[in-house]
Amino acid sequence: MPRWRTRIIRSILLLILGLPLLATLGFIWLQQQIKAAGISELSIHWQQLGLHSAKMSQLQFRFQPSASDAAFDVDLNELSLQWRWLSWMQPQLTLVTSREARLVYTAATPDPQQAKTAGFEQLSLPEQWQLPAFLPQQIHFPKLQLDMPCPAGRCQLSSQIYASYDSQQQQWQWQSQLTDEAQLISVKLDAFYRPDNNTPALDLTLQLDQQLALTLKQQFNLANQQASTQLALSISPPSAALLQLLTSWQLTLPERWLTEFTQPLQLASNLNWAIPEDGNLQRLLQSHQLDWHFAALAPSPFILPWGWLQGEVQGQLNITDGVINRWQVKSEMSLSQLQLAQLQQQGIQLPGLMINLSSETSEPMSLAALPLNISVKSQPGAADNALALNSEMRLKLNLADLAVIIEQGNAALSLPQWQLTEQGLSFKQIQWQGSFHGHWQADNWQLQLQDDNALKLSLTHPLLTIEQIHLSITNMQLQQVKQMPMQLSTQLAASMQGLQHASLVKQHWQWQADTKLELVTANNTASLKATLNNGVLSNDMGLSLQHQLDWRDENLALQWQLADMFLLAGNPLAGTFSDWPALLELNRGRLGANGDIRWQQGKLSGRNQLQLRDLSGIYDRTLVKGINADMQLSLHDSQFNISSDNLVINQINHGLELGPLKASAQYSATMAQPGTGVIALEQLALQVMGGNLSVSPQQLDLAQESNQLTFQINQLDLAQLLQQHPSTDIKGQGKLSGTLPISISKQGITIKAGRVAAEQPGGKIQYQSASSSGMGSVNQSMQLVFSALEDFHFTVLASEISYDTSGKLLLALNLRGANPALQQGRAINLNINLEEDLPAMITSLQLTNKLNDTITKRVQQYIQQKQAAAAAAGAKK
Repeated sequence: MPRWRTRIIRSILLLILGLPLLATLGFIWLQQQIKAAGISELSIHWQQLGLHSAKMSQLQFRFQPSASDAAFDVDLNELSLQWRWLSWMQPQLTLVTSREARLVYTAATPDPQQAKTAGFEQLSLPEQWQLPAFLPQQIHFPKLQLDMPCPAGRCQLSSQIYASYDSQQQQWQWQSQLTDEAQLISVKLDAFYRPDNNTPALDLTLQLDQQLALTLKQQFNLANQQASTQLALSISPPSAALLQLLTSWQLTLPERWLTEFTQPLQLASNLNWAIPEDGNLQRLLQSHQLDWHFAALAPSPFILPWGWLQGEVQGQLNITDGVINRWQVKSEMSLSQLQLAQLQQQGIQLPGLMINLSSETSEPMSLAALPLNISVKSQPGAADNALALNSEMRLKLNLADLAVIIEQGNAALSLPQWQLTEQGLSFKQIQWQGSFHGHWQADNWQLQLQDDNALKLSLTHPLLTIEQIHLSITNMQLQQVKQMPMQLSTQLAASMQGLQHASLVKQHWQWQADTKLELVTANNTASLKATLNNGVLSNDMGLSLQHQLDWRDENLALQWQLADMFLLAGNPLAGTFSDWPALLELNRGRLGANGDIRWQQGKLSGRNQLQLRDLSGIYDRTLVKGINADMQLSLHDSQFNISSDNLVINQINHGLELGPLKASAQYSATMAQPGTGVIALEQLALQVMGGNLSVSPQQLDLAQESNQLTFQINQLDLAQLLQQHPSTDIKGQGKLSGTLPISISKQGITIKAGRVAAEQPGGKIQYQSASSSGMGSVNQSMQLVFSALEDFHFTVLASEISYDTSGKLLLALNLRGANPALQQGRAINLNINLEEDLPAMITSLQLTNKLNDTITKRVQQYIQQKQAAAAAAGAKK
């Protein structure tokens, strides 16, 4: 076979086998390019494809660069494309048109983790002013349906778009018109762009049915490095058709504002500036020439998201090579019907603000020191919750670094009344005044209050009332640096006059502390961190409580220390707490306390200590001396525990002198029912009359109707016991031991079947009384008893003891022994029943011993009350 035929066959085979492969590779590459461009869900229905045109019955696709970006769903029907060939494989689109098109816009999903920064340094002029060559010379969409989000959910607009390139004028022209479905309004946009590399220019006009007019003219002269920017905006009162459309979109304008908005809002700006050589607009102010005139006029109130604005502002700025030659600004504005959600949520009204700006200078100055004076004054308000504000500030505007410096500012605030209903708090006559300075930049700011700041107010709560609070604020600094939390640090000192609480005595209180706050904002939520150091709370009675506090993540840690109180100089506790027991007086010794309280995850815990050192005082008609103890109070959620393992009372005198007493015990209860807990006695020992009383470990449940407690009596000295009796006619010797089963209830203390007996080898009793001699002369049997008791040596002394809630003490006494001088010492067995009014006997002892003037007076008052009660009972009979 000839060689040329072999080559032809090989070429045909390679073409047949290679075309599918090339087509497959080309299709894969095209799919990758489409996906990289953010296009998905692509659907094409071809009708015709030629060398100079193409037609599609439908083209659908979604454009979304990333999952968090806005999405555009495009649907083009009867799409036509025309082009011409400039050279081999270089087509030029001449026409793109679609008889009917639909564009659905879905807003972007915000990404809270993504840092959003917009820097002015990113602005720069393009190197190439020509539009991309692939753009068609004509674009025509006679019917374009727009579907976009609105307050009503989704809203639709109809649009017509026509764009073309005029080769003779060498400029692009854009014309479009938007109408709503009911054709109530019509928005027209006309734009002309001349893409000349020496003198590019843009003219743009936007009109809304004679109600809104916006014009923008931007011209460049690149040869002379000059540019001109002109902007004008006029907004007239809305028409009935526009209001009807806004209503259908669920946007309602206040009727009162519609009545007052009668004249158009006008804005005008004329800026002539030199183009930086490198096109970097960041250096526009520092190194080049700029001349700017601006003015705004709102003769009638114009509604803004935060209120109604009315007034005028005008100014002029001239800069040459970073030096300001001329700076002038003057403004008189009022802002009414303020919509400040945070204040309104707190029940505070701000009727309106009068805002004045002023500054004028013709002397050269730096870009970093542009002066501006601001005066802000609130409009009068009749409501009790109307906030009054008066402030003046002297600023320096740093145009070089885009910063604001507050050189000096002062402000005064007053609020007649502020109520927080949910918390039950009411503040009245709130007044604050002070001065401040600071600065602001895009990535950091700081506000520092001077030391002349003061806050005055009164506070009312169902549980607490403070007639006047005077809060002094010193060294206060509020700042935030970049992405760091907002921080506040200050020293606070408060004086509180007339503090009233059900548990407190009305008096003057003082408080001071070093405070630091951090406000951390993340994921649209804010958390507060607070630290308080060197805190001191004190009052006129001498009570002083030091404290430190840490609050973060809704967890609280509080440490507190009660300064030592030396009670010889007075008792601050009795002068502070209104429910301090009236019958309790502490007049000697030292008392101190400290503790740690925590609130974590909704649960309370803490460990607190109380130190008692050599306390002395009076409770009712009892004198106590030498109280010493270390006591612990622990908190755990809804329960508390009070304990001490070293309680000592050196002396107790209630007519009978007792002591010392030693005890180790703890008390546990719930905070909901603090009086119905359990007492666990580990040790209780009392020295009395040469012997002692003790209790074995046991528990007392105060929730029960009664509790049993058994005292062990050990070696009670009979001589000391008889010395306590008001009569001086009886003496004795011996040691007594036994048990006293005591029952404690709400009705009082009772004793049943108590037993006491003399220890071996016994003892003696000597009783001699003139009254007993007279009684013996009448009754010979009694004469024998009295004669025996004159010197009775006993081997057995035993008694059964009972006591009831009326105070009656019964002794069933059994004596066995003899009088050596009587009937040759023959054995005698005596059974004697004694009855004694124990409270009356103790009262007699208290009067006889004269322990204390206070106790004597209380005993006398007690006797008078008893006598009056007895007389009243007799009168009823």
